[in-house]
This record gives sequence, C-alpha cells and structure tokens, in this order.
Amino acid sequence: MTMQMRALLGAALVAWVGLAAGCEPKPTGKAVAVGQTTPVPILAQFAGSDGGFATAQAMIIQSADQLDALGSQDAVDLEVDYDAQSLVLVTLGEMPTDGYGVTIHAIQRQADRLYVQMSVRQPGEDEMAAQVITYPYAGAVIAKTDAGRVQVEPTP
Repeated sequence: MTMQMRALLGAALVAWVGLAAGCEPKPTGKAVAVGQTTPVPILAQFAGSDGGFATAQAMIIQSADQLDALGSQDAVDLEVDYDAQSLVLVTLGEMPTDGYGVTIHAIQRQADRLYVQMSVRQPGEDEMAAQVITYPYAGAVIAKTDAGRVQVEPTP
C-alpha cells in the first residue's frame, strides 16, 4: 500500500470515528464500562457497499424513507419491518479500493444511547485489491428503539 493510500485511509478512519461517535469522547476499544448497560439482541445483519453512503457515520434508522433520504442505492432493499424494528447503520464512507468492510459484533444500551461494538477490515499491505471506490456499511436490525444516540466502540 502506498504512503498516499495509507494517509488517505488514516484520514478517513479518523474522520469516521469522529463523525460516528458524534464528537463523543475517543473510543477506547474496550467494552463499555460506564453505568449499567443492557445487551440489545441483533435480529439480523447486513453488510455491503452502497454508493449512497459517501460519508462515515453511525445512526439509527427508523423508516425506509429515512434510509432513502440518505441516498442509499442498495440498502433500501433490506428487509426491515420498521413498524416493529430499527436499523443500526455504520458506514465507513468512501474507500479507495475493494477489501474494506465493517462488522457489527454487539450492541448495548444505556439510557438513550446505543453503544455499537464493531470492527473495520482493510486490505493487507501485500493483499491484492480491486482498484475501485467502495462505500462499506454494516447494518444490524434490532427491536424498535427510542434511543436517540449511537456511539461506536471499535474492537480488535
């Protein structure tokens, strides 16, 4: 991987963490230990690349219209019953090659905040990757929630 690509990846990941955390304190990479949290069951998971997700972010989607308003091109076809379910969405934004991905491992709730434990995959230094721009995302379907904020917690 060239120095320019490393710099681009570094800048993108720093921007992503800042945006996804909503300018919250820097994620520690450790399980959340503030107050009492409750595990949130994940009913289904999706991952892919969607050109509508050009910026890094984490959010709770409550309707297909809300997802469509983000500019989603593929994720709008996900099977989510928005009357009874919510979609927790984590996007990495624009990445310079194939081989990037995000995985949601667990979700916890404390008060009005969801903590999303997730990991980011990137191509290895010696790994061949298609030279195409990608927009990786991961989504987790959960029971309908009234939580208003999302904070990501990267895990190794």
